[in-house]
Amino acid sequence: IGYSTVPDRQAFPIAERMHSANLALTLFPRLTFIARGVVPTDADKAIDTNRDLVAGDLRLLLKDGPWWPAIAVGGSDIGGAAPHFRAYYGVLSKTLFGNLRMTAGLGRGPDVLKGFFGGIEYAIHPILTMMAEYDGKAVTPALRLFPTPVEWERRGYPRPTVDVALTEGKEVSWGVTLRGSL
Repeated sequence: IGYSTVPDRQAFPIAERMHSANLALTLFPRLTFIARGVVPTDADKAIDTNRDLVAGDLRLLLKDGPWWPAIAVGGSDIGGAAPHFRAYYGVLSKTLFGNLRMTAGLGRGPDVLKGFFGGIEYAIHPILTMMAEYDGKAVTPALRLFPTPVEWERRGYPRPTVDVALTEGKEVSWGVTLRGSL
C-alpha cells in the first residue's frame, strides 16, 4: 500500500501536483497484481477531473541467483479509456554484496516506460537507502527511510517506508509505503 505526491510529467505534462495511491498484492510467489489511482492537479484545478485508474501485473520469471539476475515482465494500465500509464516491460535486477541493487529495464508505452529505464539502490545502513532511477528522460535521486525495526516485518506487522525524491532536479517529493505480509 502506498501514497505519493510525485508528479508524472510524462503522462500529465501540466500537473503541478499528483496524488497517487497504489496497492500491490503478491498472491502467488511469482505473480503480483498492481492497482493505482491517480489524481493530477494544477494551480487552476483545470485538470482535476482527469483521473486515472491503473491495473497491471508483474511476473517473476527467474529469481536472483548467485551468478544471474532476476528476470521479470509486466504490464500496466492494460485496458481502460485513459491509457496514461499503459506500458509493457521487461526488467533485469541483481543484488550484489547484500546492500547494492541494480535494475535495468526496457519498456514500450505511449507515455511512460518508453525505451530504457533503470535504477540503483545502496543500503548505507539498515534504516537508510540511497537510490537513483532513470525513467527514460531524467535521473531522480532519492532517499528511503525505514523508521521502524526490520523485526516488525519478520513478525508479520506492517512496516512503513518513507521515500524523499528530488524530481526534475528542483522539487522535493515524498511517498509513504506500508509493507507487510498476510
